Amino acid sequence: MARNKEKKRKYDRLYSKKNRVRKRKNQRKWRKANRDKLRLYNRTAYLKRKHSEKRKKQVRKASKKWRQTYPDKNIIRSHRYRARKKKNGGEFTHKQLKSLGNKCMCCGLGRRALTRLRRSLSVDHVIPIAHGGRNNINNLQLLCFGKNGCHNFKGTKHTDYRKRRKDVQANTRRVA
Repeated sequence: MARNKEKKRKYDRLYSKKNRVRKRKNQRKWRKANRDKLRLYNRTAYLKRKHSEKRKKQVRKASKKWRQTYPDKNIIRSHRYRARKKKNGGEFTHKQLKSLGNKCMCCGLGRRALTRLRRSLSVDHVIPIAHGGRNNINNLQLLCFGKNGCHNFKGTKHTDYRKRRKDVQANTRRVA
């Protein structure tokens, strides 16, 4: 058996030397015809080499820690990714997000009141990214999210609570 392997190896080397040009042409032709397969193969091979199971666990742990430490920045990152994917454009910074305040623009509850109700503030697009809305600060509003939250009742409507909130605040100032 070992003898046959050696013979086969020797034969393959000689064949490769004699038919180098033909072999390269065939490889190029196959690569052109199977670009997706080749890309997938190379990607999986790269990931196998690059990320062993131990490394994958470390990366997941570090990513989870970062997402928990910087929830607002994670929101910005995910919105930016979705907008890029839809090719809608626009982006906003952490500072701009903070400038929107700490209250729901629909019901006016602050973060403390929302945590007691087991709700949280979520960034909402007035015109959703899926419907062609841009991912900039002019298209954002903060709404409470959770059981009976304002974000849940919005549905598919393009409701701009920012204007409504300003009108309500203006009316309460006039009355007082």
